[in-house]
Amino acid sequence: MSAAGLAGTQPAAAAMQYYAKIGTQPGWPMRYRYAFGWVGGRYIGLHRAPQSFPFDPTFHSMCDAWSNYFNAMWLRYVSSTVRLSWVGTAGVGGYQPGSNHNTGNAFDLTATYFSNGGYIDTYYSHQAGAGATHNRRWSSTRAR
Repeated sequence: MSAAGLAGTQPAAAAMQYYAKIGTQPGWPMRYRYAFGWVGGRYIGLHRAPQSFPFDPTFHSMCDAWSNYFNAMWLRYVSSTVRLSWVGTAGVGGYQPGSNHNTGNAFDLTATYFSNGGYIDTYYSHQAGAGATHNRRWSSTRAR
């Protein structure tokens, strides 16, 4: 793998910086999904306390823009009073050699939680009794 980062981003791992939040209005903490469990009758991802993750700085700016846009659209079209509270992730950078994660250019979104306690868990099993191995959903993004 080349030492250079993806197009428009910094060189590989050495340039990564740690960030505790994504977004700038005001920014939302990131929490690592470490397991799955039953919560309120749904099998969802369980997330640790907020923590920092290694990002390529340019890719982090892209994630900032996405989360700002997501929050603005949520406020405009879904609820003018319920705001994004924090985001869950299965990881960002520095742990999968040969992948975009190795250069801090990938973000695996596992959940979005809101100020009213509501959430969208992207790993939720949608069929009753499906268990941990069926109907998984998640969202990931990478720099191009």
